[in-house]
Amino acid sequence: MRSLVAHIEINQAWCKGCQICVEICSRGVLGYATDVSDKGFRPIIVEKIEDCTGCIMCELMCPDLAITVEKVEK
Repeated sequence: MRSLVAHIEINQAWCKGCQICVEICSRGVLGYATDVSDKGFRPIIVEKIEDCTGCIMCELMCPDLAITVEKVEK
C-alpha cells in the first residue's frame, strides 16, 4: 500500500523570517531555529514533518517564495 508524505524545502537565502508560514500552519509543522542568522533573525525550520498534510499553505503564503512543498510516495 502506497502512502504520500510531504517534503518541505526552505531556501534560507531567500527567507526573511517573517513568520507567516509558522502562523498559517495549523499543524505546527514549522518553527524557529535556536540560532540567529546573519540577517539577524531566527530562521524558519521544519520541526514536525510527520504532521504535515501537504496542504501547501506555507508555500502559497510565503511572500519570498522561499518554501517548496513536495508530496512524495513512500
